[in-house]
Amino acid sequence: MSLLICIPEHIYEVGLAQRLGIALFGGVEVVRGSVTDAITSDPRTKVVIKNWRPNQQPHLVPPEDLSWADLVICYTGEMINGPWEWYRKLTVKQFNNNNFISVSNGRHWLVQYPEHVVYDELGHFFSRIVDVCRYEDWNTLPVKPKLFDALLGIAKPHRVFIFSKLLANGLLDKSFVNIHGSVNYVSPDLHEFDDPVITAADRKSSMSKVPGLANGIGVSHSIPLGIYQNSWYSIVAETNPANSNFLTEKTAKPLFEKKLFVLFGSRGLLARLHSQGYKTFSSIIDESYDQEPVDQKRWGMAFEQVVKLSVQDHAAVYRQIEPILEHNHKHICDQHYRLNGLRSFLQQHLLTVDREKQYAI
Repeated sequence: MSLLICIPEHIYEVGLAQRLGIALFGGVEVVRGSVTDAITSDPRTKVVIKNWRPNQQPHLVPPEDLSWADLVICYTGEMINGPWEWYRKLTVKQFNNNNFISVSNGRHWLVQYPEHVVYDELGHFFSRIVDVCRYEDWNTLPVKPKLFDALLGIAKPHRVFIFSKLLANGLLDKSFVNIHGSVNYVSPDLHEFDDPVITAADRKSSMSKVPGLANGIGVSHSIPLGIYQNSWYSIVAETNPANSNFLTEKTAKPLFEKKLFVLFGSRGLLARLHSQGYKTFSSIIDESYDQEPVDQKRWGMAFEQVVKLSVQDHAAVYRQIEPILEHNHKHICDQHYRLNGLRSFLQQHLLTVDREKQYAI
């Protein structure tokens, strides 16, 4: 293939694939680092990968003339925001090139878009959790002081909803909870079970690295093992309350650690997990909440399952769902599954651009 690919130094999935011996780009020549004159003048078909997330203050990122590139691959481990026309115009303006495809971990307010040029199944946070954390059996204590862990973080509508419902249903003291912003609360005993390196104040930040963590490299990329060991179920409040299919480490942690969870966020997140090969817990709780289009009603239906779980025989629940938990752990640990999906998408477009040397969207 008469093709040259220029890649920045820090694309997580590229490094992970290299460590696992997965050839994302086949036999194509790959140049790592900054674009040089030698690259721009190379006679071969040229593809450039760029870190690009325009919803993150695009005016602070200097435009770059990539008009010489036959294809630009816009990469982010986060999500891309819509609407599409807004995203497209910013991207074309940023790179002076309308021949681009997008690789991301999910979408937010991106409904009508050319699906063949958008890959949103990166699974970035799932891969990161598997890569930097280690599995430890959390369910070893027959008696646990708490029913739920609900590490909510920044107060958003669905998280404030969860907090208010925990309080109203007498479950606040039976849960590990933290939330900050318009509502501020930290369970008084949270620090007793958290990693000693992380104080209650530290959990307000998802710092990239925290030296000395027992299981992980940062607050967001660390398994709260002590908290898991002392609570039965996880309440997961994903990043976006609505209009998104973005899944993060918040969902990855209980999947990885074999823990039952109730998921609060956008409509269809459980369906997205199912499409990716995961199983959830409809044999125990009513998961029809996932398809409810009205946000407050969906969260209310989800919280009904929290209440239902609170009165179960918890050890019996886990005996019943053990095959599901084992399946999910094995599946999330399959880094090849996620990377092969990315490779298939990239190969499809690399073959096209090499053959046609045109790729206008």
